[in-house]
Amino acid sequence: MSATDSGPGRPRLVGRSGELHVLQQALAGLATGRGMTIEVTGDPGIGKTRLLLELGGLARAAGVAVLGGSAAEFERDRPFHVFADALADRYRRARREPAGAREAVTGREAVTGREEQAWLGAVFAGRAAPGSGAERFRLFEAVRDLLADWSDGGLVLALDDMHWADPGTIELADYLIRHPVPGPLLLVIAQRGRQGPARLAGSVARGTELGTVTRVALGPLSPAESAELAGNDGDAAARDAACADSGGNPLYLLAALATAALAEGAAAEGTPPATGKPAPRALAGPGWAPTRLEAVLLAELTGLSEQEALAAAAAAVAGEHVSIDVLTAVTGLPRAAVTAAVSALTSRDIMRPAAGGFEFRHPVLRRVVYQGSDPAWRSGAHRRALADLAARSAPPAELAHHVAASLGEAAPGDVEVLLGAARSALSSTPATAADWLRACLQLLPAGVPAVQQRVEVLLLLTRALGVAGRLAESREMLHEILRVVPVRPPGPRVAAVTFCAMVERLLARYPEARALLSAELSSPRAAATHESVSLAVEYATVALLSGDFPAARAPLAAATARARRGASRVREAHAEAAGAFGEAHEGAMADSAQAADRAVALVDALPDGDLADALETLSVLGWAELFLDRYADAGRHFARGVAISRTSGQYHVLPHLLLGQGHIATITGPLGETVRLTQDAEEIARHIDSGDVLGLALGLRAYALAWTGGEGAATRAVDLAQQAAACVPPASVWWTRTVAIFRSFALLLSGDPAGCIAAATTAGGGVMLPLTQPSIRCGVLDMLSAAAVLAGDAAQAREWSGFAGAEARRLGLGRQRAHAARARATALLGAGRAAEAVTAYRSAAATFGEVGDRVAQGWSLALGADCALTAGRDEAALAMAGEARTLGQLAGSVLVLTTADGVRQRAAPGPARAADPLAVLTAREREIAGRAATGRTSREIAADLHLSARTVETHLSRIYHKLGLSSRAALASRLAGHPRS
Repeated sequence: MSATDSGPGRPRLVGRSGELHVLQQALAGLATGRGMTIEVTGDPGIGKTRLLLELGGLARAAGVAVLGGSAAEFERDRPFHVFADALADRYRRARREPAGAREAVTGREAVTGREEQAWLGAVFAGRAAPGSGAERFRLFEAVRDLLADWSDGGLVLALDDMHWADPGTIELADYLIRHPVPGPLLLVIAQRGRQGPARLAGSVARGTELGTVTRVALGPLSPAESAELAGNDGDAAARDAACADSGGNPLYLLAALATAALAEGAAAEGTPPATGKPAPRALAGPGWAPTRLEAVLLAELTGLSEQEALAAAAAAVAGEHVSIDVLTAVTGLPRAAVTAAVSALTSRDIMRPAAGGFEFRHPVLRRVVYQGSDPAWRSGAHRRALADLAARSAPPAELAHHVAASLGEAAPGDVEVLLGAARSALSSTPATAADWLRACLQLLPAGVPAVQQRVEVLLLLTRALGVAGRLAESREMLHEILRVVPVRPPGPRVAAVTFCAMVERLLARYPEARALLSAELSSPRAAATHESVSLAVEYATVALLSGDFPAARAPLAAATARARRGASRVREAHAEAAGAFGEAHEGAMADSAQAADRAVALVDALPDGDLADALETLSVLGWAELFLDRYADAGRHFARGVAISRTSGQYHVLPHLLLGQGHIATITGPLGETVRLTQDAEEIARHIDSGDVLGLALGLRAYALAWTGGEGAATRAVDLAQQAAACVPPASVWWTRTVAIFRSFALLLSGDPAGCIAAATTAGGGVMLPLTQPSIRCGVLDMLSAAAVLAGDAAQAREWSGFAGAEARRLGLGRQRAHAARARATALLGAGRAAEAVTAYRSAAATFGEVGDRVAQGWSLALGADCALTAGRDEAALAMAGEARTLGQLAGSVLVLTTADGVRQRAAPGPARAADPLAVLTAREREIAGRAATGRTSREIAADLHLSARTVETHLSRIYHKLGLSSRAALASRLAGHPRS
């Protein structure tokens, strides 16, 4: 029964005054525009559903719309079933409305775009949502947006029996708890606390701590409340016994009272009580020990005729909602007999009319009927239901459910049904796919002939577990596969080793991954199969991320040559892309460019279908192109990879593609796109439990936030970068060093040059950064030169800028030359040679512009404008600031905008300049200036802001310079004349 049904005959609500008060308060909050999430939890039968019914009545009386859906134990293989149950009818009505009316209902035209319509339509039709990865979270956003639109005026969404929810429903509910709908939505989740999904339990616990979730825990009724619920009808002794036996559980109490009434009625008629009558054959399952509640409910069924019991058992097998036609097919009885049996079941309130047919009065009753049925009969019933559904062209998941439940009667085609269902569910409900694959393994015969197919199914199962975020479980199974897979033929074993090593890598177990790969590469099997190409590519990937790509050059070159001799164009492209990435990482840019050219020629000629099983090719190639300054090509390949991933379900690859797109956005803008893409990558990283990917996602977002600027952005960026660093395991060398660079930059912009230098040089292995990736070393040296100048160390800035120039000449890349030019400009500024610095900044900006780095170009112009003003070249300063401002707007960088505007204000005529002389200061400088003007010492200010005293002094020097002042007294006077708002 839906959580919001309000049909006649429901029991009175006794007690629960405190719980009702919480719900009434939540409803009152909706009127003020405030939504919240409530978890209703308690034991089976304690009254969770009844409380939701009461909430629905209260909401409707207050004019608040109510939507409700219920999970069912036998519907866990239907993706997003509970949300489909709750939202489908209203969504379909909205889609049937004319455009104007539909906009009034949803607040926008037909949700947002064709893709969202397709996803929502698929979910509400009971099918798996298409695609995977980022598209999956777009679906979550689409549902969230839909609820936000519908909640105008208030909305209650009640999700009942969530302990039985399918994996997709759990994920979506978890998302809505962690990302509350903006608006007056009351989300109510009812579940059994002891059986609730761990994922929801964690989100509810966090929400409770944050105050976004309220828990309503239902306990047993008091003896007085139990007596009130029992009423005064019937035998007093029987009522007292029922109250005592129920333990305060309302469902137990009502079921016991009903059983007692049946026994009393039978005694009055002189017939034996129903509990003494043997169960009909269809409900005589051996080996099942019912619980007390189940025994009470089972007593209702002992009075059924043979045909009535058969129809009930068939309904329990067939599904949540069943029709007369389906029951006719499953029972094998004549339609007239089935109709009569269902009529009798309805009159006894065992079943009730529902949309499209009939349903059990309560899911627990359906479970009792199902588990109490004869297993042999039940297996055959599942087989008959399967045949009926196949004739109706039902979705694979519905077919697979019946195959899995009738494994004792295996038939030809069962393996294909289970495999088809698993593949279709892999991207949307991978946990369900894993269940189908386990069932498939039970059907495969033992012995050598089936070994290859068994290994194939096992590998698919490990992939499903990986996509479901259960990488550790996937890893354990892969190691089990390696123990049983034969060495002949070599292909399956080499493929299994490769996939196992990839999972080890995703779990940041680099030594284990490398040991596996090294052993297999040195065996004779590697040379005997084309699978060795992928093996060598994985070895190169592990070596690179471990900080030792040179060790992989020889095996990768041999594998690439083998691929060129005809092994596979896809594998050849992957090997070339890996070589391009590795050589770019090492700074061998000419070799990298040649390998990238070869990979591009192969990849662009391959159809998407061929690349689906080697999607990392596009990711690796895109990152190589990014380091080669080929941003358009990199963006094209990242976008193609994302598109393919939507249908291939490869979660482990998708975050790398999204982060590649995000990295490009930090270069070309807009920076807001980086934030969005890294949020998508973070969602997936948390889902697959990958610390590496999570760290890179958070680190890249911190980098983008630092560039974006604005009030408090630098501080938030530092916090986020520190979180990123904590996520990455120490063995993840490449990830650790990359995240350290992001953190260093955030520290620099937050006003902590000393912290920036310490973080970058520690990660880089020393002052001259021997461990820093050569292909990005110039950019790091550029950052360090700026930090040195801010820290007052002009000599160190000069040394770093000179090293940057040498590195840029060796690499021969435009962006690195631009970084070297900017490092030189900064060093010149630190040496007091502002006029020369202006020219160097202008040169750096021009080169950044040539390669398409809009963000760095705007920043270089803004810094150059500030130098020009210092050098007394106001006209040049205004020109450069104007260009910087335009680029800052295009890139979405408040940092560039405010810096440029500060220069324009300082260069403006006297009256305009006097309007707000503090406009030239950054947010951090204003903060320090305000404290200094009150008489606080540099050491005290440093303690307040968690900076070094030297850093504070450096900031004060810049403040004096910008404001044309010479002392703290003058600063205090200036601030007294222009108090801060």
